[in-house]
Amino acid sequence: MKTYNQPPILIKLALEAACVMLGVTPKVIETGEGKNMKKEYDYWSKAKKLLNEHKKFLDSLVKYPKDDIPDDRLVKIKEYLENPKFRPEIIRNASEAAEGICKWVIAICKYNEVAV
Repeated sequence: MKTYNQPPILIKLALEAACVMLGVTPKVIETGEGKNMKKEYDYWSKAKKLLNEHKKFLDSLVKYPKDDIPDDRLVKIKEYLENPKFRPEIIRNASEAAEGICKWVIAICKYNEVAV
């Protein structure tokens, strides 16, 4: 996955969700000028860094503090959970690894719903 400069949207979606859950701050890209200025949030460059350090990344998923998820992350992740493309069976079409990340995000969120 890390070899992509512009990943398929499904891979990007799964890794963005993982970044949100891990508290990774996206790179902010400003486009346009004046009143037309827009901010876009790019998680891909940060996600590639996570993938480059795959052992550390996997360890952060295994040791994730699932009993203490900050509220702002839970609010932000709802955007992904409500996306009809954010489903393991759909994301699997792009990457089995991304499917696993998607399953992890969903599982952590379900755990949080039950535990709280």
